[in-house]
Amino acid sequence: MELQATCDGLVLCEFCGVNSESAKDESSVLRVVLVGPPASGKGSQAKVLADELGLFHLSTGSAIRDHMARGTELGERCREYMSQARLVPDEVAMEVVDDEVGEHGGGGFVLDGFPRTLHQAELLDQWMRERGQELDAVIVLDVMQADLEARVARRVLCGGCGQPLRLGGRVNSMNDACPDCGGELVRRTDDDVNVFRGRFQEYLDMTVPVIDHYAEIGKLRRVDGSRLPDDVSRSILDLLKPDTQEK
Repeated sequence: MELQATCDGLVLCEFCGVNSESAKDESSVLRVVLVGPPASGKGSQAKVLADELGLFHLSTGSAIRDHMARGTELGERCREYMSQARLVPDEVAMEVVDDEVGEHGGGGFVLDGFPRTLHQAELLDQWMRERGQELDAVIVLDVMQADLEARVARRVLCGGCGQPLRLGGRVNSMNDACPDCGGELVRRTDDDVNVFRGRFQEYLDMTVPVIDHYAEIGKLRRVDGSRLPDDVSRSILDLLKPDTQEK
């Protein structure tokens, strides 16, 4: 990232176009990564965190799908890999992060779904250094595999409006209708227990090294993700308080 002097003496960030007078105080900007196994609730917690702290929530999976839907150059490159049943390369995923954060002013963010691999973590670290910044925290949601499998077994989806629901919550059986639109309940392919176990093993193989990496450099914070969602949210917010960050 380069800084340019403007004609009125202010400093302009070449990356996001924000000058030093109008930019938010960097000390109040948080840059956070949320990590966890499938079905740990990291997507929902990332949304809460973004809303509570005024951060940009970036789900790389959603961002890639959005780029593909809009037919952007990045999206077409991602489509090419995915049409061949290949993973989007780490460098391309990093480009998506760069593009999305740049579009939202280059300020505070919470990343959900990135980095998934150690190489992605290294790319993210390098990107942060080039911007003269660093991550404030990498928060991992700890949930036992048996608890996650129980969650997956209860997850259903409305085939009409797409509303995610939970058996034993607003609906009690697959024969119930969606309480929002009256649609039929369905299960996602990803919520098959065998599919889940494959995804969980992938998490152990690919993402646990990311957790170890950030533990080694003092960025990792752990939260018990097996509790009620509101309790998990409070714990995450408590971890990010300024007095906690300084410890």
